[in-house]
Amino acid sequence: PDAQLLQTQFTQPALLAVSLGALEAVRANYPDFMRHVVVTAGHSLGEYGALVAANVIDAPTAAKLVEARSRLMAEAQS
Repeated sequence: PDAQLLQTQFTQPALLAVSLGALEAVRANYPDFMRHVVVTAGHSLGEYGALVAANVIDAPTAAKLVEARSRLMAEAQS
C-alpha cells in the first residue's frame, strides 16, 4: 500500500531494489558496458547501488546494510 511504501523502512529497500534491477538490466543488455566504467558514485542511499556496481559489495550485503539503515532511521524518527 502507498502509505506503507512511504515509510522509510520500506522506501529505502524498495529504492535499492529498483537501482539494482536497473543495474542488472544494463549488465544483461549491454554486457560490455561495465568494462568501460571507471568510476561509480551515489548520493546517500544511492551509494549502496554504486558500491554494488563497482563490485565493492554484493547485492545481499547491500540489502542487509540498507535494511539496517532504514530501520535505524525509522527508529530515530519515532
